[in-house]
Amino acid sequence: MSTSKLFLMRIAKSKNDSQYFVLMPAAFTNDSLYKYKSSYIGKYIKRTIFPIHYNDSTLYATLYAIEPLKSALITQATKGDTLPAGYEYIDDNLYGLPNNFEPKESTKFYDFR
Repeated sequence: MSTSKLFLMRIAKSKNDSQYFVLMPAAFTNDSLYKYKSSYIGKYIKRTIFPIHYNDSTLYATLYAIEPLKSALITQATKGDTLPAGYEYIDDNLYGLPNNFEPKESTKFYDFR
């Protein structure tokens, strides 16, 4: 059986230029949420817009910062999740894509495992 993951990101910015770097050090899994029989993953902090440079274009991504529910959060140290030299975190927040969040916890919890 596969486990679905909702990854959360940390954002780092270059000390030398305007480049950003994204790390994914934490995630929620369907198993971690099922354990608590809740879809609540944390408290909304703010919305932030980040530039993404792709080929010769600049796109903008909207991300939501959350204070995660630590009891259901799975932290992971994976290859590529090391802060590169010359970068520093912009803050202590964890970020996710807006389509992964709802403003209210669902009144029903379904087990799709």
